[in-house]
Amino acid sequence: MADNVNAIILAGTPKKKKKLINEYDGKGPKNKAFVSQITGKPLVCGVLDCLRSSKYVNQDNITIIGPRPDLMKIIHDKKVLILPEKIRLIDNARTAYDELSIHGEKTIFITSDLPCLNSNTPEAIDDVIEKCLQYEADFYFSIINAKNIPQSIENLKKVAKFHLKGKGDYRTANLCLFEGKRIKNRDILESQIEKTFEKRRTSNRIARYALYGAIAAPYWKEIIKHTFKQLTERDAEKAVKREAGIDFKLIETTDQRLVIDVDSQRDYKFLKGNLDYL
Repeated sequence: MADNVNAIILAGTPKKKKKLINEYDGKGPKNKAFVSQITGKPLVCGVLDCLRSSKYVNQDNITIIGPRPDLMKIIHDKKVLILPEKIRLIDNARTAYDELSIHGEKTIFITSDLPCLNSNTPEAIDDVIEKCLQYEADFYFSIINAKNIPQSIENLKKVAKFHLKGKGDYRTANLCLFEGKRIKNRDILESQIEKTFEKRRTSNRIARYALYGAIAAPYWKEIIKHTFKQLTERDAEKAVKREAGIDFKLIETTDQRLVIDVDSQRDYKFLKGNLDYL
């Protein structure tokens, strides 16, 4: 079942300056997609190389959305469609999907800041895609149990973990798969993503309450369950189906390479000195 999944690399520039990375190379803080001193090449290029090595990704349908003029200076693959970035992530995702997957094809979304991905590590994404293909859903979201994350990486994470009853504490991985051909109206799903995305990193109680406030109306039962560590994987999936009208599936990976990313200057400093070890 090879070559049947399209791919979008999200390489948009963060709105907040503190999310930019300074490599002290005289070029000033930069979009993390262009960070090159960790692996020796821009991170977005490593992610593209990984997709190029995948046995599931359609090699004729790969798109990168981000600062187009800068991307065109480093991406010389004529088969890759490079789209100019929008201001909001949801707009980037919507624009790229509608341009690339005009018939609602299966499409993975992956971030551009994963230093452990390269041409030698396609199994990191192929494993997730293989698991997705076992189900009939519309939206697949990858997660990883915290016990599978190296402690040195876990120590860098400021964001609170989320708990699934009977399974443990989890973090989100940086890959999801979407298939839109059965969805007649994406507005509800896109609205919910827009409301929660910027608030998803709950590093303290105030941030957690802000997230809960953004989703409280439709998901108050699930919030209560989560607060008391009673929320199950099936509860979460059924809630999205109920409120967004789509079949939603959580996909668990054990591959740490999908959670090792560059979200801060602290991450950059650590990974620059420890990537070979990891």
